[in-house]
Amino acid sequence: MRVAVIGGAGFVGARLITELAAQGHRVLSPAAREIEVLFLTARLSPAILRRILACAPRRLVCLSSDAAVQHGQPLVEATELSPRQPRSPSPRAAATARAEAALLATGLAPVLIRPRLLWGAGDARTPRLRAAVRADRFRWIGGGSQLTDTTHVANAVHALLLAARRGRPGESYFVTDHDPVAYRHFIADLLAADGLTAPTRSISYRRAHALTALSETSWQALRLPGPPPLDYLTLWRAGLTGTLDISKARVQLGYEPVRTRGQGLAELRDDLAYAV
Repeated sequence: MRVAVIGGAGFVGARLITELAAQGHRVLSPAAREIEVLFLTARLSPAILRRILACAPRRLVCLSSDAAVQHGQPLVEATELSPRQPRSPSPRAAATARAEAALLATGLAPVLIRPRLLWGAGDARTPRLRAAVRADRFRWIGGGSQLTDTTHVANAVHALLLAARRGRPGESYFVTDHDPVAYRHFIADLLAADGLTAPTRSISYRRAHALTALSETSWQALRLPGPPPLDYLTLWRAGLTGTLDISKARVQLGYEPVRTRGQGLAELRDDLAYAV
């Protein structure tokens, strides 16, 4: 199969290209002709949207996230019927919702894959966690006992590949590790993989929300570069329940996780040990 990937240098895209090549697919430039499947794993921009339209693939499969439906409310076994939130207080969540809408408006009928809390060896989250813990800047929100779903990168890649074959045009699919866990336990396991002990300090959700609102408002008002030190999407993921119903992906895509959390943590430990 003639395929192309926009975002192939990123965390998910690089793993996707490796798996595509291992399965015998021809991974070409998005500028090549007669692309059968185009995968988008990068953040959408006007330039990338133009590249997608110029490519005009037979099938478009896009990596999105649960952020598309986030508006500051807990997600409890949320389904794909949850409405997109283009006016979310979170600029990141709103941008995700708008990106999905823009992709759907192309007429290419994209298949949208929505993981939650992507993780695995090589992700950006673990180094930031280590730095925050070592600098004593990490705090749990409300004790960190809230249930959350997570999605290992191998499971996200598996879902993208299934979507290329079985995804229904214009549909979105939640995909997870199918193993909800207390947020505190998940983060503690990520830290333990690098030999760090999880901190114990916690602040209330109310206080965290007030600090985040100040951070977001100041950053936008002053038009400061880069992301704010505290943002709504991170607050919601760390301080609110976030579980997703993956029944649709299981029925329509035949999706089942290919990597357990235990296997992913073992892989992460090996990767961190090798990097030392």
